[in-house]
Amino acid sequence: MIKKIDKLKKLLEEETSKKPWQDLVTPWEEATPWEELAKSRIQRYTRLGLLFLGARHREGISQKELASRCGISQENLSKMENGKRPIGKQTAKKLAKALRISSRLLLL
Repeated sequence: MIKKIDKLKKLLEEETSKKPWQDLVTPWEEATPWEELAKSRIQRYTRLGLLFLGARHREGISQKELASRCGISQENLSKMENGKRPIGKQTAKKLAKALRISSRLLLL
């Protein structure tokens, strides 16, 4: 039992002697904007498309399931995700509710 306690103490000392994680984080003012980091994906999917993909992934639902929940076709949802079809206010509200996000994000 004493050996385990000594090992834990040693581990704790090693961990506390390391640099705090806050020192490893880039200050907000110096951080690279996400749009710059995701430039190639934005070109491929559009900004709105990435929002859809991320929100759907977070909710763990497919395009087909989201379309079904919102009463729209999967084809139309795909076009919206790919920036080939505009999103109306009513549709944005339905999508936002299903994805648990603000409808304003979908109307930007």
